[in-house]
Amino acid sequence: MPFQLTRNGPLYAQATFTTCSAPPPQLCNLSVELQELIPQESGGSSWTNIQEAGGNWGKCSGTVTTSGYRCLSTLNNQQFRTGIVLGVQYNGLTGFGTAESTVITLPCE
Repeated sequence: MPFQLTRNGPLYAQATFTTCSAPPPQLCNLSVELQELIPQESGGSSWTNIQEAGGNWGKCSGTVTTSGYRCLSTLNNQQFRTGIVLGVQYNGLTGFGTAESTVITLPCE
């Protein structure tokens, strides 16, 4: 399942089903998150979801894309990534997996 972070204008996080196991799951739940690395007052930093989409059980196909996000007026570099959560159901069993994209650094103007 490829996932990406696009930046032509607003930022979007997106995840797409590309292949499925055989036999396929009966239901899937795909969520995608646009995440920003936020410094903490106590030191360090943590990834924070700034846009989310998906999260509904249904067919194991399609694409999920967040709403567009525009940086605040600042000249500081910001770090962003895409996070995904995939849930599957088969014969009454449910499982979840997570993944993150590589990090990109953008000057937000």
